[in-house]
Amino acid sequence: MHLRYDWDPKTHHGYRASPDVWVVTDDFGTRFDALLDRQAGDPLPDSYRKRSDALYREFEDPDYFRLSLGRPQWHRISEAMAFSCPMGLSIELQLLLDFEIRPHWDEGAGDAYFDRNRGARIEILCLNASLVDDSTHPVTVSQAELEEYCWQYLDLKRKRETAGALTAAAEVLE
Repeated sequence: MHLRYDWDPKTHHGYRASPDVWVVTDDFGTRFDALLDRQAGDPLPDSYRKRSDALYREFEDPDYFRLSLGRPQWHRISEAMAFSCPMGLSIELQLLLDFEIRPHWDEGAGDAYFDRNRGARIEILCLNASLVDDSTHPVTVSQAELEEYCWQYLDLKRKRETAGALTAAAEVLE
């Protein structure tokens, strides 16, 4: 077994020894860094293939992909908003909204979809909407209206990012 020494200021001498996974000798005496010594056209050593199969076995498991790719995306909206009521008054609200997009997992394709038209759903984690001047008056909004607002906010966020990327690209070309 070969060791490598990594700098770690928490240790007594400042270095931490750990096994070097790229230079390991197996039970048969085959070095796993044999790829570096290969000539063009040489086959891979059988021991290297067995080791890589053991290291990446989780990629064969569909549940592993579902867990890693289907993780919810967390978003936060924190914006001041102005509304006008039918009586002609203008109301300013401070909206703080935390939500997650729960993707739809397609068993056939083995992929997670985060789009509304592909079955993803929004879960509201935290909602705080208060009047800017007076935070004692609660604001009531239905669940469907909140979810629709979240989808529209995500669309606006994507458009802002695209516009920012186009502006940056145009500045580079100038």
